[in-house]
Amino acid sequence: GFFASKVWFTPLRNRSSYTPVNAPTSSIVHSSSLYPHIQVRTYGEGHTSSGTVVLVHGWGGSSKQFDKLVTKLMSEGFCVILFDFPGHGSSRGLSTDLWEMKEILNKVLEPLEGPISLICHSFGLLVTAKLLAESEKSLKSIVTIASPHRFDFLTDQFMTKTKLDSAVREQLIDFVQLRVKNKMNVR
Repeated sequence: GFFASKVWFTPLRNRSSYTPVNAPTSSIVHSSSLYPHIQVRTYGEGHTSSGTVVLVHGWGGSSKQFDKLVTKLMSEGFCVILFDFPGHGSSRGLSTDLWEMKEILNKVLEPLEGPISLICHSFGLLVTAKLLAESEKSLKSIVTIASPHRFDFLTDQFMTKTKLDSAVREQLIDFVQLRVKNKMNVR
């Protein structure tokens, strides 16, 4: 169970991140003291009438996945914000979890004003849902791409891919809950 939990919290590393192609504006929005290894990048003109779109990658993903969307969204007048969670893309770290990812997304959204939309890939929707369940943040819209419909789906997939027997599942869940201080209800 302990070894399985180590594997669970370690994303497969995709070291590439979004690289701008003809992006007219590029700047680091912030690198918070709580998460200094996260660089948040914005492309476009800042506050626009169209609003801001934050692109939220999934587990094992990176901002690179959104390459084709950035230029298209900017051409439609949106300001686009991208970042990589810890252990993903160009961000440092070897492991992370839903709660750390939620705090980082909260820090990214905190300074934003005006209409805000999110495009979430896979696990990125779970991060967003956790944030919205615990905050007053208002979003204009959320677009989801291939997101799991329940957390158990993730544990089922993990057990299948690792070929661990079902006895390890309960131990894995115990170690995961220990790390996140029993904040997870997998049932």
